[in-house]
Amino acid sequence: MGGGRELEEGIMQPKCGGYELPPADIYDPVVEAFKKDLDRTLLIENLRLSTQQRSEKFVDFMRFVFEMRRAGERLRSKKG
Repeated sequence: MGGGRELEEGIMQPKCGGYELPPADIYDPVVEAFKKDLDRTLLIENLRLSTQQRSEKFVDFMRFVFEMRRAGERLRSKKG
């Protein structure tokens, strides 16, 4: 069997299985520092979308990013 570790019971566990993670009640100051600036409303809004809708939203965003890059390149080429 590949990809994981075999326990005595013969059950395969993934290398990054949940048993390797710290308990959820551990306080991490780095995580807490990031949480204060996190907009949870956007997370909730995106989690309500289907996988297809999230993919479409990503594709639209990437089109916008590439258009901004092209606009920047056109602007730089006119200055030069």
